[in-house]
Amino acid sequence: MKNRFALGDVVRLRSGGSEMTIAALTTTLAVCNWSDAQRQSRSEFFSLDLLELLSSTAAQRPLKAKRPPARRVA
Repeated sequence: MKNRFALGDVVRLRSGGSEMTIAALTTTLAVCNWSDAQRQSRSEFFSLDLLELLSSTAAQRPLKAKRPPARRVA
């Protein structure tokens, strides 16, 4: 089963709250980082079922450029 999340994705709890960035993933859990109201850095494990995707890093990844064919030198 493919994860619907990737490292660096911005998520939020389905019940609301701060925007968080996914720092690590397993098949069922994500480690998320965010800043609280006092601007303190926080980190916590969350079940993937509790998260909703706000912004995906997949859209920001550059496409691999294709190399032009090699030219023969005579």
